[in-house]
Order: sequence, then C-alpha cells, then structure tokens
Amino acid sequence: MADAWAECAAYGSGDEEEMKHTILLTLLLAFTASAFEFTGKVVGVYDGDTITVLRGKERVRVRISAVDCPEVRAYFGKGGQQPYSRQATQFTEKLVDGKRVKVKAVGNSRNRLVGIVMLPDGRRLGYELLAAGYGWLDPQTTKGQGKRKFSKLTFHSLRHSMNSLLANNGVDEATRMTLVGHKSTSINKGYTHLDLPALKSAIAKLPELEIA
Repeated sequence: MADAWAECAAYGSGDEEEMKHTILLTLLLAFTASAFEFTGKVVGVYDGDTITVLRGKERVRVRISAVDCPEVRAYFGKGGQQPYSRQATQFTEKLVDGKRVKVKAVGNSRNRLVGIVMLPDGRRLGYELLAAGYGWLDPQTTKGQGKRKFSKLTFHSLRHSMNSLLANNGVDEATRMTLVGHKSTSINKGYTHLDLPALKSAIAKLPELEIA
C-alpha cells in the first residue's frame, strides 16, 4: 500500500480530479494481484472502446478489453478523427450509456482501468463491438478473455466494415448484398457507411449550373 501511495505522489500537484482518479486506480490495482469486479452505472462514453463507470461515488475510466476502436480525437497523431469513430462511439452509447454494467478488471493502460465489460443481458461489450465490425481485435488487452471465445468470429462478423469498404470502392449494392447475405436493401443500407471522400465524389458528379 505504501508503494501505491508513493506512485501516486510522483505525479506531483497536477489536476485534482486526475490525481483522485490516479490514486483510486492505483490503489484498486495494488490491493489485489488478481482480477476484481465491480458493478456501476455508465456515466460517459469517450469513444467506442472507452467508457466512464461509477464505482460508488468515484468515476472510473474503463478501457474495454480485447477491442480497439477508431479514435475520435486522434488520427495517427495528426489530430482529427479516424473513419467510423463516430459510428463506433454511437454503437457503444446505444448499448451502455446510462445503464449498469459489470466490469472485471484485468490491467491498466495510461491511467485507465482495462476491463471486461458485461452488458445487463450478460453479453460482453468487446465481443459486440467486434461482431458488429466497429473495432478490431487488440492483442494488448485480451488478457482474461479466453482465446477460444474469438474462434466464433468470422469475416461475416465484420459485415459493417466489409459492406462500407466495398461501397466506398464502387461495388454495386446487388453484389454487396450477395456477399454479406442480405436479402433486403433496407437492411443492407443499415450496414453501409459512406466516408467523406465517397460523398464528395458523388457531389462532384452533379452537372454545373450556368447562371445567366
């Protein structure tokens, strides 16, 4: 415990809230060598793979294990957003925002607790993000997940990404529907997300208006 306090003191006189969060996270990890669990309400969604959960009165930032989603505030260190970061964030918001989840801690990363996040119905949030195509498998945070669980993932699990990439590269809808196994165009549209260059390209095809 003394080591935990010493580590926290090393941060100096930084932001008080950040200091409190660091102290809490360090102590939680110092008190146990094995994983621990807690249940709390999700009070914030930073992006597709990072949420904030209340543990008692403390706000704990949780990095969802096993999955890495597009970043909302960084794009290879150049600022901006990675493609589909907004959709990944909205997907996570829809599943957990304002709801109570169970978190099984398996480590920490950059002042964030890395944990397996269980939805109210028993599903794992990391698996749902992977299956929906809103993230990719992150080997750095798969501890405690169990490798056999991922054997069920197939290329079809990435149908959002597959459909969108094909659409953005000019593949017609009939072909895309055949590849992903959709029989309805209305369903297929829900799995198609056009990126900005594709939208600009479509607008560029409009004829120019001559104004007298």
